[in-house]
Amino acid sequence: MGFRFWLGVSTLFLVALWGGYAIFLVYISSPITDVSLNSAAPFGDSFGIFSSLFAGLALIGLLYTIHLQAEELKLQREEMAKNVATQVRGLHFSMQELAISDTSGELQKVWYEDSGSEQSFRQSAYVNLVLSHWEMQFHNGLMTQDQLRTAVKTYMKKFHFQRFWVNARAHRASMADAADNKVAVLFHEILDAAYNELPGVDQEERAKEEHGVP
Repeated sequence: MGFRFWLGVSTLFLVALWGGYAIFLVYISSPITDVSLNSAAPFGDSFGIFSSLFAGLALIGLLYTIHLQAEELKLQREEMAKNVATQVRGLHFSMQELAISDTSGELQKVWYEDSGSEQSFRQSAYVNLVLSHWEMQFHNGLMTQDQLRTAVKTYMKKFHFQRFWVNARAHRASMADAADNKVAVLFHEILDAAYNELPGVDQEERAKEEHGVP
């Protein structure tokens, strides 16, 4: 039960108490023979405590409304940021698709000067698109950590994913750190952990690679 529920219950309770108190005063004062202002003043003053309580509830309700508006604005800003990130990621997808579909190989050299064969470039570019898609889903809450770990552990066993990660992990790590985004850093750590857990990966060589030791 939320705050609004208890605020409503408190208001109804005060209204009932106020009505009951009014009936009680009328009952003990009956029969009323003096209707002058002087005699009615004590009757009205006796409701002062209820006026204070209603004013307090009104203030609490106002503060809670302001809090809700602030939370709504925060959610709107977060949603706008997600939409912008999705649009930017979509542009990245489009540029990668142009390079993949380019039969001349000229656009491939823009991405990687030494891209190897056309087939290997397309395979690596497609792996990059897959990982970027997962990252976008993970960032937007459409993929949980467990789902991401399962997918990464499954596909990191494949040669093309391993080859791409060996070549791209350092760049992706620097990009994640520069972005100062906890989700991006966590995404990279999950992928890197899946690669390090592969059988046959030399941990000593991996440590040298991470620290830039030849």
